[in-house]
Amino acid sequence: MGVADTLIPTKFIFIITHLLSTIVILSANQQNIYATLGSKVNVASDAYDGAHSGIVAACVITIIFLAFELIFLFLGYTLFYDRLNLFQCIMHALATLTYAWYNLDSWQWYTIWYLFGFLTVIPFLVELSATGVAFLYYRKLAT
Repeated sequence: MGVADTLIPTKFIFIITHLLSTIVILSANQQNIYATLGSKVNVASDAYDGAHSGIVAACVITIIFLAFELIFLFLGYTLFYDRLNLFQCIMHALATLTYAWYNLDSWQWYTIWYLFGFLTVIPFLVELSATGVAFLYYRKLAT
């Protein structure tokens, strides 16, 4: 049983848990908005709408990036890059824990963009570049 036999299922589980924690934030974001704007803000106000739109945008883009990462995982180009998979597992585990902490502690709503940039964009770009390099490498081997 090699390292890849453990890392690949772990990576899949952490991507799914990252996805689930994002969906939880998407469905229960009022406390984060109230933490920033105060509990007396009107739900119909422009400030509330802007904050809600910001959280929804960050969560939807995160879901799209995670969907692409799952597609890249199922393509299998980077299955045997152990260091890459370990990095991905660590980043998605941190994302899951931090997103849960964000939701449970009612952090200010705009913090989701910092979490998105560090815990979603970086792993996505690393996976995208590794998949591109692996695709070119395997394509070169095939010719």
